Amino acid sequence: MTERSLCIVGAGLRGAVLLERVSASIGELLPGEDLVVHLVDPHPAGSGRTWRDGQPGTLVMNTVAAQSTVFTDATVQCAGPIVPGPSFLEWCEAVAAGGIAAPGLPPALRAEAARTRDWSNPSRLLYGHYLRWAHARTVDTLPPGIRLVEHGARAVAVTETEIETGDADTDGAAWELQLDNGSVLRADAVILALGWLPVTPSATESELAAAVADAQLDWVVPDNPIDQDLSRVHAGEPVIVRGLGMSFFDTVSMLTEGRGGRFVEGEHGLDPHRLQYLPSGAEPVIHAGSRRGLVFRAKSHYGAPPPPSPQRLLRAALPALLREERIDFGRQVRPLIDADATAAYYETLARSRPQALARPVAELLLTLEAHGIASPQWQQALALGVPDAADRLDLAHVERPLPQSFASAEEFTARTIAAVHADAEQAALGADSPLKAALLSIGAARLTIVPLVEFGRLSAESFAGSYQDFQAFAGILGSGPPLFRSRQLLALLRAGIVRPLGPELQLRVQGGRFEAASPRVPAHTVRARTLVDAWLPLPAGRRSAEPLLRSVLEQGLVRPFRIDGLETGALDISPHDNALVRADGAAHRSLFSVGVPSEDARIFTIIAPIPGVNSTVLRELDATARAALASMATTRGTHR
Repeated sequence: MTERSLCIVGAGLRGAVLLERVSASIGELLPGEDLVVHLVDPHPAGSGRTWRDGQPGTLVMNTVAAQSTVFTDATVQCAGPIVPGPSFLEWCEAVAAGGIAAPGLPPALRAEAARTRDWSNPSRLLYGHYLRWAHARTVDTLPPGIRLVEHGARAVAVTETEIETGDADTDGAAWELQLDNGSVLRADAVILALGWLPVTPSATESELAAAVADAQLDWVVPDNPIDQDLSRVHAGEPVIVRGLGMSFFDTVSMLTEGRGGRFVEGEHGLDPHRLQYLPSGAEPVIHAGSRRGLVFRAKSHYGAPPPPSPQRLLRAALPALLREERIDFGRQVRPLIDADATAAYYETLARSRPQALARPVAELLLTLEAHGIASPQWQQALALGVPDAADRLDLAHVERPLPQSFASAEEFTARTIAAVHADAEQAALGADSPLKAALLSIGAARLTIVPLVEFGRLSAESFAGSYQDFQAFAGILGSGPPLFRSRQLLALLRAGIVRPLGPELQLRVQGGRFEAASPRVPAHTVRARTLVDAWLPLPAGRRSAEPLLRSVLEQGLVRPFRIDGLETGALDISPHDNALVRADGAAHRSLFSVGVPSEDARIFTIIAPIPGVNSTVLRELDATARAALASMATTRGTHR
């Protein structure tokens, strides 16, 4: 029997959604045809590696429950059929009410689902069950023409073969995929949904690895925290942790409450939410640092999903900016982002503390809109309208809050505690914090600016300079932990379990130990036998350590994405359907890639689908699934 064949490599969130989108559109694009779909992933389909079962229940999502889905809804403007399904929050509510059986859900997670509210940050375990349930629903409702084969293996190579039918309209490519279990799959079309991938060491990292091997030290290299071997971090011993972002909080959780420690609340004067950490004795002493030196800022607690950010000036400028052949991010875009953040700050200040303003906020904002954030007119209006300088927004200080030097490690620790505490206080104010309103606007701008940045709209200089600087800053503001994580960190800082190292962290191997120090915190060097890198490597193109990507790069089947000759770490793809681009510049008809490996080409791929907002992720996946089906409609298929 002749049937067409599609291979989806990667069965996490994107891979599972691709299967659902193929199911939704096959009747239109391949009517009456039989299709076998090979879903390849060593981890369970739906949750994939990141959200798989078996990880600590203390690890939580960085997104609130109401902002997670895998189903299209009426707002999604895609060519494929809309097939609604429950968002993560709706699934939790239905499970709690008995409307969804979820037979494999353990009692503890069933109880968590019942406690989940729209602003909750649920456990990764619970979210993984939702993803696997959604995948199972897709499988149960596949149309008769689709046959699904799941392969619990890893694809390690792909090669191209030609189908010659004697008809130019039906000739095309076929693909052979080699799996690490020895199997070989043949497919008419292939979609790579690979997610975060390992990279080969840089020259500096190779030198460090050689020194580590010579000194017989332990280096836990960058990866998802649940895949790092933290058993190499011993109780009571110092450990150096590099990175203070999202992975840092997971690493700290696994080394503290994951080892039996407990956080308890108590009465502490005017701060009833101040936590105390009760150690188990199994914790190490965590010396942590990074380039910037401070942890990511906490997300605000709104008692609801985060409010939308208007970004009026940036959105109003989009049509004109999109007509530009090349955009200078620092000159044309960043001032608009900062102005919108400033407007959000003073609008919130006028509502929450109107006595701070001597003039109507509308009058202030008219000056801002008319003259711009860097103008003397704005500075004059601000001085008259907000008399107390302490009530004004200082974005330069927000971006670079630390002085050039500190007298001692104790001074830097005190400064860190004060900064985390002040940020937690602002986060606790929710919608009444002017500062957090400004920071929310900056973080949200990452999605608004996508059409201005993607597929090389910026100059290479602007992309590598002001744009990357902005992304690093916005990540600190918009990708931080839930508020309770910052409160836990404060307890650990006060208990001496976590000890900050300082900014511009420097590391070397000396005298048989790792040595870490900050040039801005003099006379303070930490020595340890173990180093943990608490961050995920960005896509690295030619430096990828993923065998499958190395295979297609070495064959010239794909090429890195370039901006004015600047080679990025992304794979080059076609903007409208994610078709991979060959080394010669021609786009494939039947080889595609979605998600993180093409970051820098298609911007902000790290996000997951959000319900009710015309999700860019769902639109991208729908377009790719339909392109794969369309490519098979022009070939005759092969025997399987």
